[in-house]
Amino acid sequence: MKRVKLWASAILYLLLGLALQTLGQAGAARYPESRSYSPGKVWLGWTSDERMGFVRGFITGHGDGYQSGCRAAETNSADSNLAGGDFDPCLQQRHLFRKDPKFYEQFITDFYNRYAMDRDVPFRVLLAQADEKTPEEVHRWLGTKSGQQ
Repeated sequence: MKRVKLWASAILYLLLGLALQTLGQAGAARYPESRSYSPGKVWLGWTSDERMGFVRGFITGHGDGYQSGCRAAETNSADSNLAGGDFDPCLQQRHLFRKDPKFYEQFITDFYNRYAMDRDVPFRVLLAQADEKTPEEVHRWLGTKSGQQ
């Protein structure tokens, strides 16, 4: 009898776990990092100075990180003559943020204010799109990615 109770409890816990997992995935976020917080809510809760600090840090970190990655790849490459000099194919692929940091801060702020349903979109995605698209175009692009429109 004790063994039957043990098996019944195990099956009950297994079914409960599967049900909770299924329910938790019903409203799956488009971005895994957005499952535990809302980037848009965080962004809009910051002051303009805090948002500008983030943008400046992101742009600097992105450039420094890309350059470090290219140098590490060059160091570990069998043919290290391909990189370096005036033309570095690795560095030519990095995203260049050519606009003023204030532009990016305003772009993200406008996006989150206009499209509350897209506040799960991470800052990094919006920053990468800001040079090529308007907030409206990013919203439409996101709709095609998630099957909405």
